Amino acid sequence: MKKVLKLTAAGTLLAASLAAPAMAGTGTADAHWHIAAHAAPFCQLGAASTASSTNTSVTSPNSFVITNFQNPGADTQNNWGLYLHMANSVCNYKFDVTAQSLNGGLKYTGSNTTTDPSFTTLLNYDVGFNVGSAWNDQNINGRQTGWTLQEDQPSAGTFTLLFRSVNSTANLLAGNYADTMTVTLSPAA
Repeated sequence: MKKVLKLTAAGTLLAASLAAPAMAGTGTADAHWHIAAHAAPFCQLGAASTASSTNTSVTSPNSFVITNFQNPGADTQNNWGLYLHMANSVCNYKFDVTAQSLNGGLKYTGSNTTTDPSFTTLLNYDVGFNVGSAWNDQNINGRQTGWTLQEDQPSAGTFTLLFRSVNSTANLLAGNYADTMTVTLSPAA
């Protein structure tokens, strides 16, 4: 607020000095004004829109469901994938993109239990992120639950987020599988 008031006062003073008549016989006088401003580091992900999808459906701005999750005629995971474009994304400083899975994969949330190893309670999937010239695509698999992509320059425009299945021959238990993936865009330290 003080900077705004100072600039306003300086602008008023400048206008007053320009409007004042020149003194006879004194020549010309110059006034120099130093103007300064500061932009803080800023990062923002734009609203997501579907670019392409296979066996997925976006249900809200930050949620999607896998349709045709189960292979027809087999009790295994069907291939699925979703590319999301986030237009009007920006980070005005070198930055990090971090992806972190809550469950380390698509975790079975149903009530069926078994000791049979041919069934799975955790399905791997890939998460990828594209920004500027950088691309990162990592497998989320229980051991690898997230990653960080470092971009060494500011970038603005459309950032792309990818989710896709990883081939699995494991049988599925009847019920739901779910995960929450948190993607964070932040100025680098």
